[in-house]
Amino acid sequence: MFVLIVVLAAVQLAAWVDTPFGATSPVWAAAAAGGIAVLASAGGCVWEARSVTRMFGMDMDERIDRWSARIKWTGSYLWAVTRAGAVAAAASLALAGTLFAVVVLVQWIDIANAYQQAEAGW
Repeated sequence: MFVLIVVLAAVQLAAWVDTPFGATSPVWAAAAAGGIAVLASAGGCVWEARSVTRMFGMDMDERIDRWSARIKWTGSYLWAVTRAGAVAAAASLALAGTLFAVVVLVQWIDIANAYQQAEAGW
């Protein structure tokens, strides 16, 4: 109900207000307001339930207790591999950025000469 009220208010406001930059589309106003209201409502529900799964009536602690040790260790292993992959991706981006900075510093004279020869001054 809350989301519907926010969307209807945004549509009415968009139809009524005319800005100096042009008219606002009621469709985009409704989409933006509805998206923000849905995200805020979902965030409030998760905050209140303290867990996404508990919000839908499922207790993951009880479910995990019923699983075997092999499944628990497999999940831990897969989570460790996923974290290692994320660290590797971040490290490769950092190294690529560092390499780019070194190349720019080494080639700075050529970059400055190309700029001057282009006569791109102010």
